[in-house]
Amino acid sequence: FRVNGRELVVATSHLESLRESEPTRAMQLRRIFKLLERHDCAVLMGDMNFCSTWDEDRNLDDRYVDLWPLLHPGDDGFTHGTA
Repeated sequence: FRVNGRELVVATSHLESLRESEPTRAMQLRRIFKLLERHDCAVLMGDMNFCSTWDEDRNLDDRYVDLWPLLHPGDDGFTHGTA
């Protein structure tokens, strides 16, 4: 996309499910962020299959912000009981 004359890359994902699949999701995120690093402005959205309150949130690239807790404080956002 072009927004105000700048390229905006939008990527979507559906990462591996199951709570015990953290290592696989971490690998998937590394691959995704490697692909996105060539772009100045990128958004990653989709089904991450982990909660922003889990330690797993540390696998997000530091250049990205998890918007769910900013926009919905106090709401884990579960669509399926995984806790």
